[in-house]
Amino acid sequence: MRQQGSLSQTDRLTAAARIKAISDSGDYFDAADADALHALLYDLPEQGSAFSLALNRSGPKTRGAAAGVGNVEIGGKDKVSKWSVGEREFRCGAYVVTRDGKATYEIRHVGEVDADSKDGFVMKLEYGLSGWAAYLNKPWQFGVGRFVLTIGGRYVLWKRAR
Repeated sequence: MRQQGSLSQTDRLTAAARIKAISDSGDYFDAADADALHALLYDLPEQGSAFSLALNRSGPKTRGAAAGVGNVEIGGKDKVSKWSVGEREFRCGAYVVTRDGKATYEIRHVGEVDADSKDGFVMKLEYGLSGWAAYLNKPWQFGVGRFVLTIGGRYVLWKRAR
């Protein structure tokens, strides 16, 4: 099974371009874009438990005296080591993709690509009986005075493939 690190930069940019083509299209998107994206990402691990460990440690420090300054301390750089098993997310351009089933992908827009993009949208791309469909997450918002609480939401049909 291919992990995130084994995808080439070209594959990542191709996936980002296909996602952008799907999200920027009108009421329908090209099924070839979804098929090509699925071919790139089909063997990503499915959502589930993952284990990760991060270790922070300081480098060596040196203490001494400097003429005209007094006591000084020169610290080493902090070192961060990270290990993970079962990585479940794939970053491609401005998107984070999670595989959630054989042909279901959750796609989060996490970075600004251009001024016309919807920042922060969550899309689900899914292959079903009627072919590929894209669903957009509509979060529930509750407001009291100046405070607005946004939670979860539900996926609603956004567009279908042709």
